[in-house]
Amino acid sequence: MIIIFGNDHSWLELCYNNGNKMENVEQDTLFIAKRYPYIGNSKFIAKVCQAHTHWRINRYYSVPLKQIWYKKIINNLHRGDENLTIIVYDGSYIACNMDFFDYLKTKFPNTSIKKVYYFTTLVKYSFAMSAGFFEKLKSQYDNVYTYDINDANRYSIKYIEDIIYIYNPMQYMKNALITKSDLFYIGNAKIKESPGRFERIMQIYFECQKKGIKTEFLLSGVPKEKQILGEGISYIDTIAYTDVIGRLLCSRCILEIVQNEQVGETLRTSEAIIFNKKLLTDNKSLANRPFYASSWAKIMNESFNDSYIDFIKNEVELSAFPKNIVKDISCLLNSL
Repeated sequence: MIIIFGNDHSWLELCYNNGNKMENVEQDTLFIAKRYPYIGNSKFIAKVCQAHTHWRINRYYSVPLKQIWYKKIINNLHRGDENLTIIVYDGSYIACNMDFFDYLKTKFPNTSIKKVYYFTTLVKYSFAMSAGFFEKLKSQYDNVYTYDINDANRYSIKYIEDIIYIYNPMQYMKNALITKSDLFYIGNAKIKESPGRFERIMQIYFECQKKGIKTEFLLSGVPKEKQILGEGISYIDTIAYTDVIGRLLCSRCILEIVQNEQVGETLRTSEAIIFNKKLLTDNKSLANRPFYASSWAKIMNESFNDSYIDFIKNEVELSAFPKNIVKDISCLLNSL
């Protein structure tokens, strides 16, 4: 059996089919979407669980009686299982509650337990680093993975190069009915972590406005005093990933702006390939990927010029997009 601990990112819920049964997955799975280990529907009890297992407390002192939450997870397991895989995504509180694994071992003494940790951002900006337990990961987990090859080399962890998995992406294609924007962008400005990123995004926005390109930019992490209001740009706190997909499906092109020092692909590259959308990106390392082609992906230089405007406007044949590289989540789970 496989237990997946998520981190509140709604795109993970789509990867794992919102915790529902997934075809082609050989093992039974249990997906916990929230950062804290709660199974149930009560918002009040969920808040209690969140406080009880919060990383700010449990990184220093293991709060007692957390077995009340662990027991509900254990009740979903099969006593006869010889192998159990635990996948923990960076940001999950379970990473600061290692007593869960001790509790699991006492209940299943004859079960082989494999622990896997996945980073979903650069290590330097990760939950593991900010919460102060990164140095312990390699001794606590059997495998630690990153999507960024530089991070893999820098921190001696494993590199996973697969394009992000979305379970049954064709179910969303029915939303691609009309074109509502020419260029779609969504992301966190990361003003402190990536100096110049917000200015770069705004430079592209203003150039598009001057050239008559219809934008839909959704930015988070921008303080009120830095927000520039205008047509085709909005500032958000959170948004459901299904809403993101619906919006990008109605756009001609997706904009990707990577973090400083990042060489791995973001969700935007995966979405472009999965949903046959053009990609305008500043990720220069994309040119080294075997699926890259200038017909569907344009790599930007520092200055934003008219060739990028032409790329946004021009139509691309479906045959230009890479095929057979997007895998179902079952490929990942069955390989563990």
